[in-house]
Amino acid sequence: MTHKGKTEIDEILIRVPLQDVIARETGTRFRRRGDRYVGRCPFHADKTPSFTVFTDNVPRYKCFGAQCGVHGTLLTFLQEWKHLSYSEAIEMAAELAAMPLPAFDDASSPSAPAVQPRKPWSEPPIAPDVRIPKPYEPMLLHNPHTKVTYWSEPSYVHVYRNRCRQPLLLVVRFDQSDGRKYFQQVIWRPGAITGYPAIAGCWQQLAFDPDCARPLYGGEDIPCWQDRNGTRLLMVEGEKTRDAAATVLDIPTNGILTLSNVGSTGGIGKTDLKPVLDTFFQTSNTEKILHVTIWPDADLPARSDGNPADDTMPKFVRAWVAAFHDALESEGIEPERLCIASVNPPSDRKHGWDLADAVDEGWSAGMIKRWIADNSQTLRPACQSV
Repeated sequence: MTHKGKTEIDEILIRVPLQDVIARETGTRFRRRGDRYVGRCPFHADKTPSFTVFTDNVPRYKCFGAQCGVHGTLLTFLQEWKHLSYSEAIEMAAELAAMPLPAFDDASSPSAPAVQPRKPWSEPPIAPDVRIPKPYEPMLLHNPHTKVTYWSEPSYVHVYRNRCRQPLLLVVRFDQSDGRKYFQQVIWRPGAITGYPAIAGCWQQLAFDPDCARPLYGGEDIPCWQDRNGTRLLMVEGEKTRDAAATVLDIPTNGILTLSNVGSTGGIGKTDLKPVLDTFFQTSNTEKILHVTIWPDADLPARSDGNPADDTMPKFVRAWVAAFHDALESEGIEPERLCIASVNPPSDRKHGWDLADAVDEGWSAGMIKRWIADNSQTLRPACQSV
């Protein structure tokens, strides 16, 4: 990594209160001692506070407990606690810091791991009698690492479902008083837990298995898209954006299936595209082409010094192109049957502007499709726009 790249990452880490992230994710309670925060270690059964977060310079943590000794920065914590890859940890840290992603030159960019077949999603569907919480409704959350259980009120609740409309997991968003927001993926775990012997179950924080494929958001609309003989996909960033776009670009009228992935851009390569590819290519004639349009958010470039910007928009697009390429290869589908195009948001929009904002501004389905038709760039074999 270049010196500039290191500086950019350090700036991100300095902006994020490490003790707050660890406390929120693990339930650890910290006491301030000067410029340090001390609490019980979340990585082992700590009876006395031996875990210290140092806030001078780049925030870091270390456990001084016997036979533990875990240590690192925010990136280390996110990798070990949430089972994120290095690139995913950087992306999540940048999101927490409300900063653009750092840029890497070709020689120093973290190399992508070789594509490996992923295990299918293994968590069972959430039972029909389990009540899905609504926004601002208290929900009981359980952290399996620390055994801490607590009540919290999410500002958004997004339900991931399979094509049979069975709920698989929730992504819930929590807004903090300082304007920050954070997300948690949770699944339902039946049965009583310590301190709550009478409950039927609770929502448990989920750490993704790095070898397991992750479901698509919007997968429950695949059968409707199939019945409509749809040929077009729209890939967007985030559940909120997907919901807004899918409402305006409804399938019965427009024939467009809008989808997004769970997690950040780094999680796109772990997304299970098999349900949508199987539906399209196993039921359509051999001449049909699947048209994919990728619409990233209007994010700021990572560099502002005149060098070529490795910003988040092309990274988001490249991630989806690679994901579809790998999925086609895995399924033995000819690449000529897929056409991918990307479209950038209007250049005068603020950082973070997305299709949900467009809908709030009054964009209709016709306006969205017209913008795509006039501004899309074909990335794979020539095709018509959405």
